[in-house]
Amino acid sequence: MELSLHRERRKDMPDWIFVLWAGGTALLSYSLVYALRKPFTAAEFEGLQVGGMDYKIAVSIIQLLGYVTAKLLGIKYISELKPEGRLKFIIGSAALSEIALLAFGLLPLPYNIAALFFNGLSLGCMWGVIFSFLEGRRTTDILASIMGVSMALSSGVAKSMGLYALNSLHVSEFWMPALIGAFAFPLLCVLGWTMTKFPKPTEADIASRSVRVTLDGHQRWMLFPPLHACAFDAVRRQSPADSAARCERRLHRMHHRRKHHLFMGIRSNRLDSDAGSSGDIRPACHDL
Repeated sequence: MELSLHRERRKDMPDWIFVLWAGGTALLSYSLVYALRKPFTAAEFEGLQVGGMDYKIAVSIIQLLGYVTAKLLGIKYISELKPEGRLKFIIGSAALSEIALLAFGLLPLPYNIAALFFNGLSLGCMWGVIFSFLEGRRTTDILASIMGVSMALSSGVAKSMGLYALNSLHVSEFWMPALIGAFAFPLLCVLGWTMTKFPKPTEADIASRSVRVTLDGHQRWMLFPPLHACAFDAVRRQSPADSAARCERRLHRMHHRRKHHLFMGIRSNRLDSDAGSSGDIRPACHDL
């Protein structure tokens, strides 16, 4: 009985309240992901090199490789992730990223750069998991826009936090990312739990969008034929022969429009001249 009343209250929640709650939570959650991933950009690592390459550039490349690898793995794991597993995924990914930051501070140079590969690997799927709490709703577009603000702001905020730790707290460049991560990790876990309390899509949401379901390997593979067809059609439409034909048709239409306008202009001038010669020109009326 209590559960049914709780669900009724969720259904009665106004859209604007849900947008503020869900959008704000997603925005803060992904901002904390940046706090686990980007603070090292505040460090200079001046004078350090790895294999003839600037140390900071090498660290950035290694982390990016882990991040891109996670995006590829996410095609499988995010599509198969059930709603009840989202919180575990968030906590596990955040924990692995913090462990990687601790290893970055513990391991000697240059071997510690490998730790940031696992930092990027653990965080590359977080956008998809957080967004899965928002999709399938009438307000999804607004919620996605709010969440997207984090990409514009959070990198700078994470770097500012790193600079504060370096300049005010006098933390080492190698331990500063772990310190910022230790602050972000529990907050991200709490916000992940908060997102599990979002109301499920209503019947109106489902009618407007569609039911979000998990996909196994066979179902994912079935998406490829239509995607291949769309890609082939797009390439075909952009072929040189097709582009030339479209240009020719467009020039042909422009030529006919110009001939039509020219004909109408000549006809109008003839009518005006005929009216003037016949004396059928009436003076303008003036108020007496």
